[in-house]
Amino acid sequence: MTPSQQRRLTFYEDAQKVTIKQNPWIKFINVILALIIFILFTAYDFKAIGILNTQNDELINTSLRLKYNNNHGLEIIGWFCWSIYLHVLCFYIIRFFISPPWKNTESFYYVKPGKLRTLIKFLIIDIILSCLNIPLSYPYLKEPITSCNIESLDSSEYEWCTIRVKLVILAWLSIFIWFMVYLIYLSFIFIILCEKIYMILMSWVIYKYQHIKGLYLRWKRKEMLKKQSEIEIEESKDLISNDFQGNASNENENVNRNINDNEVNGIEVVTT
Repeated sequence: MTPSQQRRLTFYEDAQKVTIKQNPWIKFINVILALIIFILFTAYDFKAIGILNTQNDELINTSLRLKYNNNHGLEIIGWFCWSIYLHVLCFYIIRFFISPPWKNTESFYYVKPGKLRTLIKFLIIDIILSCLNIPLSYPYLKEPITSCNIESLDSSEYEWCTIRVKLVILAWLSIFIWFMVYLIYLSFIFIILCEKIYMILMSWVIYKYQHIKGLYLRWKRKEMLKKQSEIEIEESKDLISNDFQGNASNENENVNRNINDNEVNGIEVVTT
C-alpha cells in the first residue's frame, strides 16, 4: 500500500506563489545595451550611406544597395520610428539618472504573487519597442548579406559589404534585446517545471517501490504459510506413526502376556 501523502500543489498554484521582482539593474543594463546597439546601428547606417553617396550613379541605383529602394513612404516611417525610439531611450536614461537603481531598492518593477498584470504591461511595452526597430532593420533583414568576397570587390565595395554584415547582426540584436529579461522569467518557470517533474518521478518511484515491496511481502507470507502447513503435515504424520507404533507395541505386550499366562496355567495343571 502506498502511504498517504499530503495534496501536492499543481503547476499553476506553484506559479501563482512565485514572487516576480524585476531588479532595476536588469532593466538598466537592458536599456544601456539597447542604447549601445542603437548608436552602433545608426553610425554604421550613416557610414554605409556615405560610402554609397561617394560612388558613381551606377552603383547607387542598384536595388540591393539602396536602403528603401526609393520607397519614400517607408523611408518616412523609418525616420519616424528612429526618432521615437531615440526619445524613448533618452527617457529611460534620464529616468535612471533621476531615480538610479543603486538608490531605489523598491521600484515599480515589482509583481506581487499571482498578479501578472504589471509584467504583461512591461511585455507589451517591450514588444512595442521591438516593433519600432523593424522599420529601421527591415532593409537589412529583407536581403541580408552574411559574407563578403574580397577578391570580387574593390576596397570601397568591400568596406560597404562588411558594414552591411554588421548592420544585419545589429538589426537582429536591436529587435531581440528587449526580450532578454524574459529569459530570466522563463528560467523560473523552467525551475518550477523541473521540480514538478522531479516530484512526479519520485512519487512514481515510491509507488513502484511500495508495489514491489507489497508483492514481495505477500509472496513471503505465502511461503511462510506453505512452510508452516508442511511442518504441520509432517508433525501430524509423526504423531500418527507414533500412535500406530504405540498401539502395535501394546498389542504385542498383551499377546505376550496372554501367552505367558497360558503357559503358567498349563504348568500348574500338570503338577497337580
